[in-house]
Amino acid sequence: KDKYPHKYADILKSTHSTGDGLRNCKDAKSCFWFNDLEHCSFMVNGDACKDTYDCDHVGKPNLCYEGLTCDESYGAISTVNCWKCQDVFYSNNCHSSKNCFGCLAIRLGSYVILNKKYSKEDYEKLKAQIIEQMKTKNEWGEFFPPSISPFAYNETAAQ
Repeated sequence: KDKYPHKYADILKSTHSTGDGLRNCKDAKSCFWFNDLEHCSFMVNGDACKDTYDCDHVGKPNLCYEGLTCDESYGAISTVNCWKCQDVFYSNNCHSSKNCFGCLAIRLGSYVILNKKYSKEDYEKLKAQIIEQMKTKNEWGEFFPPSISPFAYNETAAQ
């Protein structure tokens, strides 16, 4: 077995891309099992992503960052199971919503912070305040920390 060369990775019709299981990708760095990626990094399993970074199990997101199943979303940051959303931040299980921050299980919502609806002006003002506070604590742009998990490390499949 050691006498013969082995294929490094399964990459077809892709330029400037690293990872494995890539098809029709351009500028994909450390991505695995994807079709049609463009300008993406640190992605696992999905297809048709553009300008997205550090996401897992996704389909057609654009400008998303640190998300899990942010399917067909645009501008989502640190989301879990948020599908067809636009400009949704630090939210979980939100669908077809836009301009949400820190929300849980919102469907067709807009201008919502912590599941409370605001006017557009109030939403923008409060969102800016929250982001500024998060920046002072170096929390902005980072995924949910392990300290807020309801499970201990030894109670999960992580070990």
